[in-house]
Amino acid sequence: MSTTSNTVIRLRACDRCAAIKQVCNRKDGQKDCTRCARLGIVCQITRTQKPMGRPRKWPRKEKVLKSEAGSPPSLTNSPVSPDSSDNSSCSDSEVERSFRRYERAPAPTSGMIVSPISLKDKRVRSGCSSCKSRRKKCDETFPKCGDCSRLGLDCQRGFMDSPISDPTSLMVPYMAAAPGILPESHLHDAFDFPELLIFAPSMFPMGPVGSGSEESNLLQHYACVVSRSLSVVPDEINPFLSLFMPMAFEHHAMRYALLGLSASHLRRQHPEYETVMTKYLALAMERTRVLLCEAETSDEAAVEGLATILVLCLHEICEGKSRKWALHMSAACSLINSRRRSKPFPPAVRFLLESVAYFDSMATLSFSKPAMLEDALYPEGFEDTRPDELMPMICAPRSPVPHALFGTASDLFSVINEIAILAQQRSQFSVSEFTTDNFMSKAMAIDAKLMNWRPKPCVNTMKDPFLCEKMSAASDAIRWAAIMRLHQLVYGHDKAHPKIQAGVKNIIINVSKIPIGDLSESILVFPMLMAGVGAATPEDKHAVRQRMVMMGANIGFGNVIEAHELVEKVWIMEEDAEIKYGPGVVKGVPWEVMMRENGQTLIMS
Repeated sequence: MSTTSNTVIRLRACDRCAAIKQVCNRKDGQKDCTRCARLGIVCQITRTQKPMGRPRKWPRKEKVLKSEAGSPPSLTNSPVSPDSSDNSSCSDSEVERSFRRYERAPAPTSGMIVSPISLKDKRVRSGCSSCKSRRKKCDETFPKCGDCSRLGLDCQRGFMDSPISDPTSLMVPYMAAAPGILPESHLHDAFDFPELLIFAPSMFPMGPVGSGSEESNLLQHYACVVSRSLSVVPDEINPFLSLFMPMAFEHHAMRYALLGLSASHLRRQHPEYETVMTKYLALAMERTRVLLCEAETSDEAAVEGLATILVLCLHEICEGKSRKWALHMSAACSLINSRRRSKPFPPAVRFLLESVAYFDSMATLSFSKPAMLEDALYPEGFEDTRPDELMPMICAPRSPVPHALFGTASDLFSVINEIAILAQQRSQFSVSEFTTDNFMSKAMAIDAKLMNWRPKPCVNTMKDPFLCEKMSAASDAIRWAAIMRLHQLVYGHDKAHPKIQAGVKNIIINVSKIPIGDLSESILVFPMLMAGVGAATPEDKHAVRQRMVMMGANIGFGNVIEAHELVEKVWIMEEDAEIKYGPGVVKGVPWEVMMRENGQTLIMS
């Protein structure tokens, strides 16, 4: 029997229980429920049933549906009785809901990544273009947001809100004087990845629009996330983006290496990328072996091989506990050393040489081992290069903008390299008066350089008005970290020394000037590690712990997490020693020994 529209739904809970949203045990025939009887109030039901759910904003459909192609058979072929007005077994709202279910896009496939992170209740400017055009909030799920998956739309996103008017605005100084960096023969290779056209339309001015793929999604993740985690400068002058991306479109080895690095970054949140990472890294290694064989006779093969080895080394360093980085560093340094004696690398690839020198210096400082490069390579070493040595791949003019790795502290890292050499000599010296005097004189000279050093003036041409202030704060934090490291080499790990405590305070103050999640955080691993091993008060430990947790979440690489774990282990060992031997007996813990024993990698880089 059909139910009429004016049927009244019977309410079971009394007004008092309904007001406080509690279960009412009033039964038919009972006068009062237990709660009303206990409180001595009248138990009654005077309210009426209210309609539930949101009011429908769309117009009601006609009751008699027209037959359409592709409609579900259960709706088009079902008979409709002539008197089915208000007493119909299939109401209007049920018909609408059925059609809405039928017209809904299919659910995401099993290979799609759905982010488990809950949505934040705030506006974002990094959503996909489809959600922006529809004025909807994008949940930013990678590789396809929820609305685009539900509606079957093409989910495209990027880090620029408007097209670039100046074709050279995305190029770092290495590329500004080389408009032919991407030859015409290779422009069509870039169109295999149409999603990347939204990143740098000046690099790839035209191309067809197509569906996404595994490689394009990984390159998209590299361009939007990984390249920013590796650099301390904005996208406009980031060589990890504007130098490496065109090389990836031109050379297969570089492309495979970037795909493997991007998959490695995603693997921490999505373990299913483990197989993808292994596949692309194996392909990159295979192609790199061929390039190294051709490097003696081909400049292009040497540059591509060096860039690919650098990306592979970056992957191993960012893994955290992998020791394969030493093999890649040895190959890169051997390639540089051999060509510097016969046919040196031109300034066109200066950033690659600086990156290798940076990691070689950090390795020497971390493990007190001999440097692999014959001479330190820093930006100042290329000032007097003759123009005829330029290779027509990328041009490298000097620029006052901050460096992608060093920020405004490029010359400070040359002093850090001197500390690394001093640490290596300390591990090899025999105990003698002459050796000790020589060691102390060198240490005092380096300490004087560090105390008198100040960041270079920064020329800010970017949109960020506080770029120079943040770079200066990061550089000063690195300076104090170097002072602390030098003091540990000379006087040991006594954290109660005033110079160590002054370094901890200054590092925390400078780091507090840099916003959480800023690009400058990628250069703060070394200062935060030194502040952690030197922190003595609970307030300093809390400040270091809180910032390192945020850095690990924002950067997403294993070396940051390993640095935090090392600091926590140092604190635990110090607390155990204080309980066992008493306060002040154990001055400090040799964290370098712990790092080597735990198999940790270049956590300071």
